Amino acid sequence: MKTTTAHTQDVWDSGDFAGDDRRPTARVTIQKMTAIHPQYRYEAGRSQDWAHAGTFISMLFGQEKNRPRELHNVASVKWERGVDTDVGTCTIVLGNVEARNGADPASDFELDFPGYYTPNRGTEDYFDQWGYVTNSWRNWLVPDRLIRTYEGYGSDRTKAPEHDPNLYPSGTWLIDDVEINTGGQITLTCRDIGRVLLDQILYPSLVPYDVYPLTFSVFEDRNKPRQVIATDGDAAWKTPAYDTDSNRVYRVHPEITDNGRPVVAADNTVYGHHPRDAFDPNAQSYWVSAGFADKNDRDAYVWVQGKLNAPSAVEGIKVNAQHGPYQLYVSLMVDGQWIGNKRIPYKAGEVDSGADIKYVAEYTVRKGETIVYQLPKRYTGVTKIRYTFGQLPWFGMGRKRTRHAAINGVSYCGNVSQQEIPGGFTYGNYDDYTDIVKWLLAWSGWYWPSGDSGLDTVTYSDGSTATVAPSSNDPTLVGGRAWGDFEGTGTNGLTKFDVDTWDKKPVMDGIAVVRDIVGFDFWIDETGGVIWRLPNIWSKGCYLMPAKGGPRTTRTTDLIEIDERKHLIDLTVKLSSRNIRERLFIANQASHVGAVVRGYRPDNFGLKRMGGWTDQHFKTQAECERMADLIALKQSFTYRQNQVTITANPALQPDDQVVITERMTGEGYIHRITNISSDFDNETGQWTYTLTTNWLGTKAFTKKAWDPDKLTNATKVYLQKLGKI
Repeated sequence: MKTTTAHTQDVWDSGDFAGDDRRPTARVTIQKMTAIHPQYRYEAGRSQDWAHAGTFISMLFGQEKNRPRELHNVASVKWERGVDTDVGTCTIVLGNVEARNGADPASDFELDFPGYYTPNRGTEDYFDQWGYVTNSWRNWLVPDRLIRTYEGYGSDRTKAPEHDPNLYPSGTWLIDDVEINTGGQITLTCRDIGRVLLDQILYPSLVPYDVYPLTFSVFEDRNKPRQVIATDGDAAWKTPAYDTDSNRVYRVHPEITDNGRPVVAADNTVYGHHPRDAFDPNAQSYWVSAGFADKNDRDAYVWVQGKLNAPSAVEGIKVNAQHGPYQLYVSLMVDGQWIGNKRIPYKAGEVDSGADIKYVAEYTVRKGETIVYQLPKRYTGVTKIRYTFGQLPWFGMGRKRTRHAAINGVSYCGNVSQQEIPGGFTYGNYDDYTDIVKWLLAWSGWYWPSGDSGLDTVTYSDGSTATVAPSSNDPTLVGGRAWGDFEGTGTNGLTKFDVDTWDKKPVMDGIAVVRDIVGFDFWIDETGGVIWRLPNIWSKGCYLMPAKGGPRTTRTTDLIEIDERKHLIDLTVKLSSRNIRERLFIANQASHVGAVVRGYRPDNFGLKRMGGWTDQHFKTQAECERMADLIALKQSFTYRQNQVTITANPALQPDDQVVITERMTGEGYIHRITNISSDFDNETGQWTYTLTTNWLGTKAFTKKAWDPDKLTNATKVYLQKLGKI
């Protein structure tokens, strides 16, 4: 629930909307937004495996060079958002004319300036016949502009929309489509800024090169980590002799160039680096592979190969990565054949480097580290070793965004073992499921810079600016927070979220993976902030949200009452048992845990309908019980749902609780708002909300409602820990 003034609530309750200080008002600003990309370095204070550098994106802060301006001639504003929709929508209709004044040149056939806001007005020769010239609105009303809407009762036109005391933010949008018609109207079709989560995919450079391909594994304290060592001492590590490499194939194709020069020189070097340098322990000399324009081309697999003096045993391998991360495939030749059960997923491109051979092991090699691995077993009779590298990052050589591999110090050992390292360390890259969502959002545009960054400002249409710095840095991120209101889940996953979960998928899909596991709501509020929390169903009341966005301030048990005698225009009540089940099961087959709970239904007539879900991320029976309880509750809430149209109240938000009172439908229960559709018409002066709601039981938040006593003990303990009950 947004905090609104007593004046706003008085107008809404009174039903008197006459006069400049009471009539429904909508004002709109437009902005040429340019996302900023602050750099960061994550120093792995907690994480052994995720020290990396990258860039965040901020769409809403640090925009001093892109001052908004107010749009005129607003005819109507319609928008919709809810807890069950990923992205809200908005349609704005504007008049496309500008009135003349006494200083304007006379015209025999026009009483105003038609097409005044058309983006290309006066820019082409054919406008000469009308004498049109460009004006200050040239190329403003075009797709991808940032739109903000402000609505309320009454208006102070002496102030900018952002400072109008009668208005409240009602949406932060990006223009999808601009439609211009001959009737003198421009229609802007928009979606909220959550749209970019659908447009952007989890792929470099949105995902930093240092952590691509992306995985998430939970922080785990390992008191006695182990390291691979040569059983017979360091002197047992041996260096193969250089045999051949993939660069030789490209050397005979000088027509394949990088920045105007052959990708491999005639002497088999790449920018002065020879393949022999792969076997040189000197850090200043290293092998560099041929470059590729696309990191994920199927032909972007490079390799270097060494030969052994005689057939030998190999159990351990060592390599130093000058850059990274890479996927490393280790191939061994025995009796003239490459051995192994899997084949490198290479597909020839312009030339065939022969990279599609069998391999015995696959690893991730991180930048700047000397990696020592123990192979799956001890192999004997080995005569050649090949190191193949995939998922190549940009190395900074040659044409921009060209990918290379760069390694040295390649060696092998016949006998290795693992020994414990004294002390301890922490492995992983997240504590709480919410941490994952914050990382994805900070990379995608919701980074909220800290005060010392100088980027924590917002710019208003009157030219003023304000500092909106987070009160503290988020320990999950670096030097700031994610814009919005985030609730911790209090739990994390059992298994690793591997590459296939995220790679090349829209960011929204990644967020949905986490949302579906924890049962949280995800939506974008009026200020463009993310709302990420459990549904507001556990206790009576609403979260109080700051008018200009950011984390919630507190909670109120006072509910807005929608009374048929004051606010209600139309109401339809729907009763349905489509989603009701008598029993719910949740299980993880991999770890053999699960739970069954009783479903909730107002009347039981003997059926035994069962619903359920299995997922490998549930760790314990308690977690299964919590999820089963949550699903059962959500199902019970769908039994009675409303579609109610009221005079608009800018205090209402999705996830708010309200009381609806209407005699014909027998309505008098506490309901939770799941969706709001707003319709403002400036010509008629009418402004309405259509709310989609679901009840919270016959006697909400008493033992006669969904009955908290029926919750499992595991759920009660979890909710008490989160402060919900």
